[in-house]
Amino acid sequence: MVNVRKRGNVYEYNFDIAKIEGKRKRITKSGFKTKAEALKQGTIAYNEYLNTGRKFVSNEMSYSDFLDYWLNNHCVYYAFLTAYCTGLRIAEVFALTWDDIDLNNKTITVNKNILKKNQVGGTKGRHLSGNSTTVWYFGTCKTQISYRAITIGDTLINALKEYKEEQEMHKQNYGDTYMKHYKKNVINPYNNKPEIKIVNAYAEIDVALPEVDFIFVKNNGVYEGTDSTRYPFKIIHKELGIENCRFYDLRGSYATINLRNGIEIRDVADILGHKYIETTENFYISSIDENKKNVGDVFDREMCSNIIEDIIKYEMR
Repeated sequence: MVNVRKRGNVYEYNFDIAKIEGKRKRITKSGFKTKAEALKQGTIAYNEYLNTGRKFVSNEMSYSDFLDYWLNNHCVYYAFLTAYCTGLRIAEVFALTWDDIDLNNKTITVNKNILKKNQVGGTKGRHLSGNSTTVWYFGTCKTQISYRAITIGDTLINALKEYKEEQEMHKQNYGDTYMKHYKKNVINPYNNKPEIKIVNAYAEIDVALPEVDFIFVKNNGVYEGTDSTRYPFKIIHKELGIENCRFYDLRGSYATINLRNGIEIRDVADILGHKYIETTENFYISSIDENKKNVGDVFDREMCSNIIEDIIKYEMR
């Protein structure tokens, strides 16, 4: 929360940040001519701190530079990279925990989804009275074949190693105020089926439940699930002017790039978790004029040239 006070002839904003070595820390800045100006700049700095865990420093930069800066200091950057390098669905990406990643054998195991519901398991349209209706639940994968292991390359492996080191550093810096997550077995009252509900608590609180070590969390440990992508896409759509861009498009790009480079469609379908290759063909492969031209060139190079040459030789006999 941002506080504003007058000091002499100017105004100052301040807000509390994470404790360091048990001592409360605060970010302040003074010198604003009006209370409104101090509140506005304080709100910007506070939001920046919540998203990146760092103090906001005002400077001149393009929206593209700002996006690069912001993503490189937030879990969303690594979530985007993971989706781009694996073709995972958004609910699969944000369901990942560190025990799903084998950094030595370079694999990711997909064995669950993440779902947003209300406090007792109701999905969209079912709201309860009270403060919070946003609770995360682990769900099953979309189909049986969606349970899979994916081999990943060095680019993503190295990035995740770096990110894990940063995350461990943040855990130490935030100490008791770092947010941890646990799984609780519950019964959904709407269908009487067992579910796994995500429960959150500060590190200083002992919770007698199995811990969930989510990969994609804020620097302070707060987990926002798929909602983490809302602000980046607001920037992408509104500020950068790229309207037709969705997280899901990373999945299509993954499929198209692999197929263009000679990977068999059955292999790509398996990696994407598709039972039928027709799904991969119909919904995840994009065609461009250059590709269509390449089809003719490849066929001509591999087949036609040799055939015509044989015909010419035959006629010259």
